Amino acid sequence: MPISASTQSSILHRKIEETQKHENQKPDFLKPHIFFRNHITGVGDAFLNMVGHVDSPTEFGLSTKFDTEIDYDRARHIHRKMKKPYFLPRGSIPNILYAASQLGTPTSLYATVGSDPWAEEVMKQFEKDGIKGHYDISHEGHTGLGQIILLPDGKSAIGSLKGVANKIIIPDRETLEKSRFLVIKGNSFDGKDNIKKINTLLDHAHNLGVTNILNMQNGLNTSIFMDEIRDAVTKNKIDMLIGTQDDIAKFFDIKYYDNEKYRSNEEVSELIIHAAQQMGGYVVYNRGREGIVIVKAGKVTKIPAHKVKKAVDVAGTTDGFIGGFLTGLSKGLSEEEAASIGLSISKDVVQKTGFRPTEAALKDARKNLDGLVKLKLEHIQQKVF
Repeated sequence: MPISASTQSSILHRKIEETQKHENQKPDFLKPHIFFRNHITGVGDAFLNMVGHVDSPTEFGLSTKFDTEIDYDRARHIHRKMKKPYFLPRGSIPNILYAASQLGTPTSLYATVGSDPWAEEVMKQFEKDGIKGHYDISHEGHTGLGQIILLPDGKSAIGSLKGVANKIIIPDRETLEKSRFLVIKGNSFDGKDNIKKINTLLDHAHNLGVTNILNMQNGLNTSIFMDEIRDAVTKNKIDMLIGTQDDIAKFFDIKYYDNEKYRSNEEVSELIIHAAQQMGGYVVYNRGREGIVIVKAGKVTKIPAHKVKKAVDVAGTTDGFIGGFLTGLSKGLSEEEAASIGLSISKDVVQKTGFRPTEAALKDARKNLDGLVKLKLEHIQQKVF
């Protein structure tokens, strides 16, 4: 009689526990304290996009060339003037968690929202995305909001209300105990209160066996807190740095133009690799059409990008990659296999407007992921039995 999948899984778990004495010889994902952990937890970055049509952005003091920082009163005024506004979730951490949740990985978001009408919309959107939200309601600020104004000529203007989206709240012990990865952003180090909280969180997560990941995306804003970020990395509070090539170059203070000499993308990438090897850490970065580079404990792995017919919008591509990559790692795939899942999602995102992958792309990614996991388990079963 064939053995059911659930029985096979129970036998496999028992065999793993029986061979505990060989713990150090196992792949990481087979170690019991990791095997039963598959959650990805993110902290901060709970933003909301409000999208709507207006006749002219100038009456609101907005530009079509760059984002404009706005206050709450101006945001309310724009909201009242918008024609048929609708909401979309926004933020790098939620984008990562969305990709992971749609691939079957349990995700949690710990974030702060304001005591305003937009807070409920944030919670509703992320719940719809399959992300389990834990929110702190702040009476000292407003919900993070991006207002995208669509103009009759097809152009757009953006006003951004920073609000309290970067304010840190610490996940509870129960969530961390079942989390494989904790993902934070560079702007988590914004302000003395945040720095104290984020360092406490990173230490607490480490003590519980969680892998701490710093998502370096956010460009200029992340650069403002670079000293604090480097200090956390130096003290081994961060296990993995991940982002675009430009983000990681900023961390290592590698410039494209230095001493009157222009460096090519390839030269900058090689300098990053050398710096990461010297540091001895775990660095993953997206080179766009050149693919992914992974540097771990001195070993360098280069993974080609998937071919794209036409790149339309790069926004959200690295988020999608990270969500797929971390999901693959949490399910026991190799870095190359996990990267292939992430790249399939980023390939979809870059070929359209918007931050999120299509359902068709997610369906293909789930199929590929399930196939790779099945092959991995069959290989393990052959060895164990």
